[in-house]
Amino acid sequence: MQWVITVALSPLTLLLFGQMSLLGLIANAFAVPWVTLVVTSIGLFVVLVPWLWQVAALTCQWLMGLLHYLAALP
Repeated sequence: MQWVITVALSPLTLLLFGQMSLLGLIANAFAVPWVTLVVTSIGLFVVLVPWLWQVAALTCQWLMGLLHYLAALP
């Protein structure tokens, strides 16, 4: 579903911004499922197990490291 939305919004992105980032597609391919499945799931369990905040923060740090690496690519 994510890829369908990305492809469907590509013409609008090109129209509004005049360009489209291929690295943005790669970044979203990792970030959207990661946040949806991992970070959100851990965040919901924090209600029962409060120390999971640290685990959720670590998963976000890992994701941000990957996104910073992708952002540094030409």
